[in-house]
Amino acid sequence: MKELFISRKDTFFSKNDTLIVVKDLVIREKDTLVQFLKPILKDGKIEFIESKEILPKIDTVIVHQDTIRTKNEQVLKEIQQFSQKKNFFSQLIKNFLVFEDNDVNQAKPESKEKSDERYASYENKIIRKIDIRVLGVFGPSVDNPDKKPKGVLEKSGNALHIKSQKWMVKRRLLFARGDKVNSLTLSETERLLRATSYAYDAKVVIVDYEGKDSVDIIVLVQDVWNISVGGGFDQKTGSKGFFIQDANFAGLGQQLLTDFTFNNRYPKGMNFYGNYNVNTFQKGLINASFSYRYAFGLNSFISGINREFQTPEIKWLGGVNYSILELWPYNLRFDSFTVNQKIKLNMGDVWAGYAFPFLENTKNGEGSRLIFAVRAVKYLYENVPEKKAGKYFTYYSSESAFAGLTYINRRFYKDRYIFRLGRTEDIPIGKMLGVTTGVKKRDGPLLPYGGINFTIAEFVKKIGYISVTGGYGSFWRNGKMEEGVYYGRLLHFTPLINFKNWKYRNYISFRYTKGLNQLDGYYVNINRENGLRGFISEGVVGTKKFVINIESNFYPPLNLLGFKMAFVLFADFAWIGQNKNLLTRSNYYSGFGLGLRFRNEHLVFSMVQVMVGYYPDAIKLNKTPLQFYERSRFFYNFLDFNYSRPGQEPYL
Repeated sequence: MKELFISRKDTFFSKNDTLIVVKDLVIREKDTLVQFLKPILKDGKIEFIESKEILPKIDTVIVHQDTIRTKNEQVLKEIQQFSQKKNFFSQLIKNFLVFEDNDVNQAKPESKEKSDERYASYENKIIRKIDIRVLGVFGPSVDNPDKKPKGVLEKSGNALHIKSQKWMVKRRLLFARGDKVNSLTLSETERLLRATSYAYDAKVVIVDYEGKDSVDIIVLVQDVWNISVGGGFDQKTGSKGFFIQDANFAGLGQQLLTDFTFNNRYPKGMNFYGNYNVNTFQKGLINASFSYRYAFGLNSFISGINREFQTPEIKWLGGVNYSILELWPYNLRFDSFTVNQKIKLNMGDVWAGYAFPFLENTKNGEGSRLIFAVRAVKYLYENVPEKKAGKYFTYYSSESAFAGLTYINRRFYKDRYIFRLGRTEDIPIGKMLGVTTGVKKRDGPLLPYGGINFTIAEFVKKIGYISVTGGYGSFWRNGKMEEGVYYGRLLHFTPLINFKNWKYRNYISFRYTKGLNQLDGYYVNINRENGLRGFISEGVVGTKKFVINIESNFYPPLNLLGFKMAFVLFADFAWIGQNKNLLTRSNYYSGFGLGLRFRNEHLVFSMVQVMVGYYPDAIKLNKTPLQFYERSRFFYNFLDFNYSRPGQEPYL
């Protein structure tokens, strides 16, 4: 029995429940049966108990452990073995390098079941007790809450961190003691906790008592390191600055950000941005945000209090938003500004809505809602320049009113390594259909508006995630469309693929936008996230575009100081123009490149991407084809699956 080696990946049970293991040589026969006895170690002996787990059928394979190994794996193993020694250099490596466990590296992507399905067997049982546990930043996880931090850095980080307050977490729960278990409510609570800026991960665990109609619930929340400080110097412009951000001030779930940039060319010698955000009202479903910016001699103040449709638990939704912005006229250079040329814009935005249960009794209809909402928006410009015929003019004061009716049925499943580097992510699936009508008073008679949009998203086994959205919207003047747009989007990414102890995933997206008699000066572009990543040109604009983006991400099993990384390959293709024929050579632009993406998901710091791109068509723009750049935003994003308020369809 000393040579008996038992693990999930190396254990086989024949139809007669016979374990076949010859030292490290494992023989798996074709079409193994799906129910078997599970081995457990008890009092030093192997015992077998019944297991309801299902094993997939696999073809015959003979695997001899440790005979096939790549050079990279050998190097990593040697480094890991050296780090276990008790000398100065070994301990230094151990504190800085973290090796992922083999069972984690080689595990298949987790099952893509809907997030609420794992609670289905406890439906309608009474919640007897709720226990909230806030875990440290480093060491433990929601799947292993008792794991201890390793090394000086992890232990010191936990000691300095102020944990989220339990009462603050409790106020975010959508259920209470004495309630009946509702699968959707529990899964939505878990997702909303993960969506906060201060939670690395969250998990709602049910403790069942056999033969009883009550359960206990444990809510596990793991914090992120909430404080980030940074700075920089731009050699080209001479600007220097720093920022301080707290994503969980005093463990209260409030966010603070201050950002200073200094340059002698700036009015008063500096730019400043500050933001304060609080979302602890009404279980965190009401968000209040206030920001002030002083930049290039201009003041901006933006404020808002909103309750959006974050979960089917919400019935009433709405918000009040008010902003005061100062603008320089569009056609003036930075060094030619004068104080009396400042344009002032006042913006007011008020909206309200109600979510009705709709088609809940149908299959997969739980959580379906029909949302009716109304909105009033006002733009008031002051000190605008004189309007001249044939000139670009955007300073139209206006008053608008919109009403919308939207059907939404949304669910989520959990996955990893999509837009983050190993952190649990909630992926929206479902369907949404909305219609909007309204009127605008601008520079003449009332202009009626009509629009429609839809989104369909699903995860298909062996294919991956597919999301399609589209829409149309336009005002009408004298029977003709004005400020109109057609658009369509498709996003697809494959399931996470494992190769040895590496992981990789592929992405592809298609985007099409067409403007319909837009105002003078309003165009689409293909800069950066709007088309070709790393590409910037103010002169490449149009009224319509078609974009294809392809990307492959490769995830190695090693991280440095908790920073995981991904190697990126990408290819982008775009057509943009104003003529009738869009797909022509003169409208075509492309970009190809590679790069490195890295981030410590336990910290609030933004993701860092260092990329190099080659743009063959940059020569005709008198630009260098080879470009190096750094970005903190992920290029892709989930197609819009959240309902906020009725309004114009976007022209992007």
